Amino acid sequence: MKNFIFIALASMLLFSLACNNTGSEDKIPDAIEEPKDSVISVENVKPKNVNIEVYNFYANKRSKESVAIGENAKSTLSENFKAEMEVGKVKYIELNFEESTNQELVAKFEVKNPGLFILSKIDGEEIIENLTEFAFMTAIDEPDVYKEAIVTNISDKFSN
Repeated sequence: MKNFIFIALASMLLFSLACNNTGSEDKIPDAIEEPKDSVISVENVKPKNVNIEVYNFYANKRSKESVAIGENAKSTLSENFKAEMEVGKVKYIELNFEESTNQELVAKFEVKNPGLFILSKIDGEEIIENLTEFAFMTAIDEPDVYKEAIVTNISDKFSN
């Protein structure tokens, strides 16, 4: 009798499994299959308030690299962010880091030598990016790369 019950249960289990098999072993069960007709869209959430300040710190005696960094940064901002500059959303600021009147900013940016920094103020949060090494490597030898990096950096802040 026990053998009969075991065989009956085993047969029902095999029959049940055979009925559920659709012949495709790769099919994802419906419970976890992605819906085909529904589209989930997420709106781009843009920051409410973005202000960018590009700081060019220079020394009393300026090197040709330091001059190129400043000239290329200033022209890049004027050419690509004219409207933003007119309303104060983008600013270009040149400061002699050796002058005592600039020591508060020199301390804030931890300036030890001439350099280029981007201060982003996004929804009240300040982010300082030091582009000095990149600027000195590219401002003279690869000015287009230097300018494009500045444009991309700032554009990304306004588009996110």
